[in-house]
Amino acid sequence: MRAGRRCNHENTKTRKRNWSSSCFRAFVVAFSGLAIPLGATSAILIRMIRKRRSKIHRWGVFATETIPKNKRIIDYAGEKISNQVSLKREARYIRTGHIWCFKLTNRTAVDANVGGNDARFINHSCQPNCYIEIKDGIIWIRASRTIKKGEELTYHYNTDGEGLLRCRCGPRCQALL
Repeated sequence: MRAGRRCNHENTKTRKRNWSSSCFRAFVVAFSGLAIPLGATSAILIRMIRKRRSKIHRWGVFATETIPKNKRIIDYAGEKISNQVSLKREARYIRTGHIWCFKLTNRTAVDANVGGNDARFINHSCQPNCYIEIKDGIIWIRASRTIKKGEELTYHYNTDGEGLLRCRCGPRCQALL
């Protein structure tokens, strides 16, 4: 489905849409005019996690059930932009203590602050329980080990930054991102 295409759940008589979890991302993308891969994260995968307050940094994402090693958990959704635009936006975001842009290729990045999902709230850790897989232009967050119910999901940000943000992950942290 491309941005702007109608949802299949539209009632043709009343012109009202019956949004479901399977087409919610299509709504977000169509509404914001973005052109990103759709339908990557199913409702089943989303039920494995929940956003809530974190001891690491404001918000975090937590397992609502045990997640097996190598399981795809969620895609890192957002607006696809050039790396040049990403650098400008990231400079703004860092001033507020956030990293929202994720480098996809040498030319493009994904800005999760625009059209993103709960993956943008997964915090950094120097000893993460998740890793990144980029497949077919989609950034996937996967479990690097079995994650227990209630455990916060983390991955290593591997930033290209200049150490402008303090790492808050714990005793074995690298101090700056």
